[in-house]
Amino acid sequence: METNLYALLGLAPGASPADIRRAYRDLMREHHPDSGKAADGGDLAARINVAYDTLSDPYRRSAYDRTLKSTIERAGGRVPDVRVQDHETKVRPVRTAEPNYLRPAALFWLFILSLFLFSPFIYAFWWSLP
Repeated sequence: METNLYALLGLAPGASPADIRRAYRDLMREHHPDSGKAADGGDLAARINVAYDTLSDPYRRSAYDRTLKSTIERAGGRVPDVRVQDHETKVRPVRTAEPNYLRPAALFWLFILSLFLFSPFIYAFWWSLP
């Protein structure tokens, strides 16, 4: 049984949350018991769920990273920096809010509708004047 959750999902320790989500969905599509492709009876799907639950929560992920680091150090291995991001950051365009004014035709019909709705009040007020 694999104890490294990153290896189970096929990720590097510095993977972003989007990479974790993508790997989880791809693996669950393959190994879900209801997909018909899983030969292990859902055991691997359960382990993938545990890995995703641990790595998707920032607090549990940091605790897991500390545990993994101490385990590797005790074994005498070199510990990679778990927060180094090797992938490029995507720059998203900034969307500015544009004012949404009413068109002249819409203003005309609003005026006609208001005359129709308020005409009884306008009529009553007009004839109540001295």
